[in-house]
Amino acid sequence: MQNAGTDKEILQGFRRDQEPLIRERVTVLLMLGLVLVPLFGWVDYVLYHDLFARFMVYRSTAAVICLMLNVINRKLDLRQNSFYIGITGTYVVAVTLIIMILETGGYGTPYYAGLNLVFLAFCTVLPVRVSHLGIHTAIIYLAYVLSVLILSEPGNENLFLSNNMFVLSTVVIALVVAKVGYEFRLREYRVRLDLQRVQEKLRAYSRNLEHTVTESEEKYQVLVENAHDGIFVIQDGHVGFPNPRALDLLGHSEDALSRIPFIDLVQEEDRDLIRAKLRETSNGKEVVFVTPFRIIQGAGEGIWVDMNLVPIDWKGRPGCLSFLRDVTERKRMEVELIQAQKMEAIGTLAGGIAHDFNNILTAILGYTELAHLQLPEDHPACQSLSQVLKASNRAKNLVAQILTFSRQRQHERKDFQMLPMIEETLGFIEAILPATVELRRGRMDETVMVYGDPTQINQVFMNLLTNAIHAMRDEGGTLEVSLTKGTLPSNELSVDSLIALERCAVLSVRDTGHGMETDLLGRIFDPFFTTKSLGEGTGMGLSVAMGIVKSHGGTIRVTSEPGRGSTFEVFLPLLERSLAEKREDFAESPRGHERILFVDDDEALIQFGEGILQHLGYQVLTRNGSMEALEAFKFSPDGFDLVITDQTMPKMTGIKLAEELLRIRPDLPIILCTGYSVQAGEEAARHAGIRKFLLKPYTIKDLAEAVREALDSKESEAVAL
Repeated sequence: MQNAGTDKEILQGFRRDQEPLIRERVTVLLMLGLVLVPLFGWVDYVLYHDLFARFMVYRSTAAVICLMLNVINRKLDLRQNSFYIGITGTYVVAVTLIIMILETGGYGTPYYAGLNLVFLAFCTVLPVRVSHLGIHTAIIYLAYVLSVLILSEPGNENLFLSNNMFVLSTVVIALVVAKVGYEFRLREYRVRLDLQRVQEKLRAYSRNLEHTVTESEEKYQVLVENAHDGIFVIQDGHVGFPNPRALDLLGHSEDALSRIPFIDLVQEEDRDLIRAKLRETSNGKEVVFVTPFRIIQGAGEGIWVDMNLVPIDWKGRPGCLSFLRDVTERKRMEVELIQAQKMEAIGTLAGGIAHDFNNILTAILGYTELAHLQLPEDHPACQSLSQVLKASNRAKNLVAQILTFSRQRQHERKDFQMLPMIEETLGFIEAILPATVELRRGRMDETVMVYGDPTQINQVFMNLLTNAIHAMRDEGGTLEVSLTKGTLPSNELSVDSLIALERCAVLSVRDTGHGMETDLLGRIFDPFFTTKSLGEGTGMGLSVAMGIVKSHGGTIRVTSEPGRGSTFEVFLPLLERSLAEKREDFAESPRGHERILFVDDDEALIQFGEGILQHLGYQVLTRNGSMEALEAFKFSPDGFDLVITDQTMPKMTGIKLAEELLRIRPDLPIILCTGYSVQAGEEAARHAGIRKFLLKPYTIKDLAEAVREALDSKESEAVAL
């Protein structure tokens, strides 16, 4: 049973070891399908000229599917599941061949040879178990045979039989080759494991030799007393012969340590771990590594340490030599690294969806506005279209907030009402609020307006909410939020605060949690200070929140009492004027008659851009790719007054296209549009000679004004010259 368990572990490790190879081989298999399936179209042309066009459609479809599967395989970390991507591509190519076999007679078709190539590639390229290959090979073969027997007219049965014998022979040979390759790789993996075990034994033997060489007590003391790690002996459960660093880490004198069992110095939650490791050492295991655990120092404070245990004979009796290292800082940095990786992941995700989502929003906004323009003002659908526009603009702002939060967009300050932002955040919080916490809304003044960055203010609000919920996670309680106008006493104004005494927007978050002592209140805004356990917080949240509020000319006031909860009040400069509800502006946009080349790889945006520009009076030529646009421009360089191009397109980006166009006609006005691109920003566009930079999603008015400004800027330059 032990050998079986060991073999099972080896096979599991071997499968994990083969994951990169499987992924690479799947790429090779799909590339073979992508290249060879269309390439063998010459056979169709020679043998079945009348079927050439239809078969080329089949082959092209299979090649495109192989390309899409290859992109999925390269973009996603599928591990062993990459094998199923390869199977899918194989089935696609096989089905394509079976269809072509059926359409060319079935019994006497020459296309059975294509199946041989499929079986050879499938069985010899993919580095997986032969049983998997055999199952899927049998499925494909049976599908071929049954399809011919059932769906084809009877033909030359002897030829059909000989063809199948050839196919089966090919399958057998391919499976044998696959089996040999699989066993060879498995044997090579076992050899590597054996080599690693030998190396580990050599390292253990080397360490034992080192301890033997340094056995002299005088030399040992010189090393131990100057070591950065704590070194001591554990014998009969007590600490003996500690070096100075061990005394620092354990927080007790040598005399006290001789009376205190070592296990009592360990945090209670980690004691079972230490007992188990000490038992391993007493059972003769050469070196025992103890993963990080917590030590209670003399003052009651805890630190994280890791420890190595080596069994020794000490004063004629068994014991273990212990090496203790402080890893508290490393643990803290690990937590910060994990948080940074999460933020990076959020940023990557935000950037990935922004381009496509903004393209979709551009079409929604544009076609909605166009529909509104085409309807009479008193039409019943106008009100519904206005609501669609409002919702689309909210989605537009949401994408902008995500990009800002992930640090892929510059912060933008503006006048805004705080209540909608607060209500939207509370709606999200309510969905994840523990059942033991009750959310209450205090006074909510809908007229409160401030000037600032809504995303940053929302970040402060979210931080205060999550801290309040954390304070009540054990006992439950009440979370109360209010938004009012108020004042701040002059003695509480910070040096960098810009708030006047009578002009404060006050956002209050109150909880009934455990509260804080007075001495903690003065430290809660210090960087890296936190009352949470390790792994639950970095101590940066409130520090960042205070920095954001101060950058807006405000401050945060905290009141707290142990056992009765805490109240955080955010004071921000208040805007006295009111913000009237915005109404969609369908006023007449700037018009013109010039000739425009509109380039985008999204068909919906091409139709939208063409329709809007023609509605505004312009003559429009559209192209759905940068290469096609470049060819059209080369054919008639003086046939266009303006080019509008998307940034993210296959083969050539918008900026690269603009550079190529400007080499031909340096005076050409160009507008660059983008939903999101790391490479394309307003500064990069300007550096490339582009006149206007337009962020998606844009409205009809945005597009009309950008077009007019770009064209008028050209005329202004001509007049100046």
